[in-house]
Amino acid sequence: MKTNRVLAISVILVLLVMAAGFTYTGVLARPNNAATSPGLGAAGSFSALAALSAESANTTTLGGNLGLSPGDESSRTGPWIVGGSEYFGTASLAANAQTDALGAYNNLAGQGSDGTWSLVTNPAPGVWTTASSATFAGTLTLDGGYDDVWVFQVGDSLTFSGSVVMSGNAQACNVFWQVGESTTIASGTSFIGTVISENNITLVSGANVSGRVISLVGALTTDNNTISMPPCNSAAAGPPDNPQPESGSTEAYVGTQTALTATAIASRAGVPSTGGAPLQGDGTIWFILGFSGLSVAILFFLTRKIKRNNGSK
Repeated sequence: MKTNRVLAISVILVLLVMAAGFTYTGVLARPNNAATSPGLGAAGSFSALAALSAESANTTTLGGNLGLSPGDESSRTGPWIVGGSEYFGTASLAANAQTDALGAYNNLAGQGSDGTWSLVTNPAPGVWTTASSATFAGTLTLDGGYDDVWVFQVGDSLTFSGSVVMSGNAQACNVFWQVGESTTIASGTSFIGTVISENNITLVSGANVSGRVISLVGALTTDNNTISMPPCNSAAAGPPDNPQPESGSTEAYVGTQTALTATAIASRAGVPSTGGAPLQGDGTIWFILGFSGLSVAILFFLTRKIKRNNGSK
């Protein structure tokens, strides 16, 4: 009777340890939320888009389209060099672009935050939030890969002075600024990203933008600025990591046997050999299996010892 009780308690303890371990592994395997690029729709072809007016004190050069809606053509003043086309009014492409820009704005505002921006100069890819106004002066370095995305959520107004620098394979097309009020880009600033500002946008003399400036309900004011469309490239295709050997060769035979062995090991571990996202924390899984095996061995040893002791009495 005593032996059965010890055995039952030991089995329960082993099962609890295994359950806790696999739960922990499941947490590790859960992917983090990542910033995503919103669909811009018709707004994607515009370098400058505003609601009420677009005023250029000195020549402003655009790589893409210029648009106003509900503002009309008379609300566009000053010298402009437009690389694309110009659209005005509620019956034009600018109206469609405003609708799509609002959708993108809401998408950006709704993405889960990775933390407070706090004017950090080298934030990792992700969603960074400032609840109130933000005034940045200096160099903002964005380092990452082709597909990494940065979203800056600014609850009130944004004032930016200095420069944005892309590092590694990070791309201007993957940088977004969602601004709850007005945006000011200071004189001489080299700015990167698509700004969707609820209210007015002002580019002070000599400021240049690689991206887009979009005002949902306000006006756009520029002065001798250049707004170029943000470059967006795909990762260069390299040579295959594992070129396939010719059928019937020794390499093909060895490769087949290796694959079969790997599949068998994966199956024993309870991990699917194909399909699905890769599991993280594989070391934890093997630790749990090893620990469980050791526990069973100790349990078996203790049970045998108890039986021998009882038999000798």
